[in-house]
Amino acid sequence: MFYDPVSDTQEAARDARVPRSGKRYEAAGEGALTGPERMGRSLRNFLLRLFELLDEHRVGYCVLHSWEKLPDELPNDLDLAVLKGDRSKLLLVFNGLRADGYFPIQTLNHSANGNFFVFCWTQPGGVKTAAVDIVSEHRRGGMFVVLEDARHARQIVSALDLLETGRRERASAKNRLHYLLQKSRATDLSSAVLESIAQIDGSVVLDLDSRLLAFGAILRHRQQVAEDEEIGEGGRTAAAIGASQFGNVLMVSEGGQLSFYQKGHCVWTL
Repeated sequence: MFYDPVSDTQEAARDARVPRSGKRYEAAGEGALTGPERMGRSLRNFLLRLFELLDEHRVGYCVLHSWEKLPDELPNDLDLAVLKGDRSKLLLVFNGLRADGYFPIQTLNHSANGNFFVFCWTQPGGVKTAAVDIVSEHRRGGMFVVLEDARHARQIVSALDLLETGRRERASAKNRLHYLLQKSRATDLSSAVLESIAQIDGSVVLDLDSRLLAFGAILRHRQQVAEDEEIGEGGRTAAAIGASQFGNVLMVSEGGQLSFYQKGHCVWTL
């Protein structure tokens, strides 16, 4: 749902001059707002009211990090995970916030089932804002590179990421994985192991015999992108185009889209 920032900000300013009804709500727990305290708008009261409404409408949620000093301090934006089946209840929560003078004035859909909201209100000293990032499904993109010649691996992957090299500079957990997966073939790995390494940030690199050359690898890409080539997801697409000069590349977007690259071009997308 989208909101008009201008009209909502004007409404917030008008609302600040109208005495509140002082309507009482059932306390959601320790620190919940009651009576006179609810009349004063502030970051603390906004957060308390948000949590109160989430509980009131039985929304399953979790604060993902930086909860230690809430509701008195919010270091950046508030990151919430919400059960996918409860997303439809968020409109009721937002309507409750609007009724108390906290207006959602901007939203950004940044990922599949992930939205960034900006709320605005007036208080002594001017107009204040707070951002709430709500996700109900976490998806990761990925990339699989199958090289025509395994010797080209060093041209697109740093030596630190190659399985054939033993380097202490890596994090200890990744070092252990490198050791365990040396000389492994992707076709011999269980689906659970393959899924686990594919979820590590970076790319999975194989040769034509499905031998695992690297995983969690950051690809080098210096190739020029053709003018007619559409760039999506920024650096990941550029890396796919560059790596496809040396073999076949399958890129999976966070939204679930599959793209196949060969010789510097996207051949198909599903």
